[in-house]
Amino acid sequence: MGLIGQKVQGIFTVEKGGKKVADAIIINGTAYAPVRAVSEATGAILTVEGKKIIMGDVVVGGVLPSRDVSVSSELSTKRDEVVAEIEKKAQQIANHKELRIKVWETFIKENPNSTTIPQWQASLDEANTQLVQFENELAFYQAELAQINAALGE
Repeated sequence: MGLIGQKVQGIFTVEKGGKKVADAIIINGTAYAPVRAVSEATGAILTVEGKKIIMGDVVVGGVLPSRDVSVSSELSTKRDEVVAEIEKKAQQIANHKELRIKVWETFIKENPNSTTIPQWQASLDEANTQLVQFENELAFYQAELAQINAALGE
């Protein structure tokens, strides 16, 4: 049984790396997506011969041969941006530890009988929570840098 005349039951979004690649339609519980969009997203070489669509092997690093130079340049630029973000985030973490966490810890330690310790402790807890968020963001940038370096063969 062919697909011609079948009812489309839904539309799904095909994504790679959080970015939309294409829309896929659902017919009889099966998703159908544009072959060219999917092949380009995966880095596979696609050729058409008559009524045949042929998907070749994925090129190392997902880079198509005709795009090697521009993709490499784009990746180098992206790497520079990510390195700058890593440096900014590392400085933000150092400042946060020095100007927020250390201050609240000092207030609590040097004023053990103060009636405001619960508020200071709440501020310290909030600062520690924010520190974890900053450290997670740093880890994200570091992982992104590792992926870029791997794609560049470094």
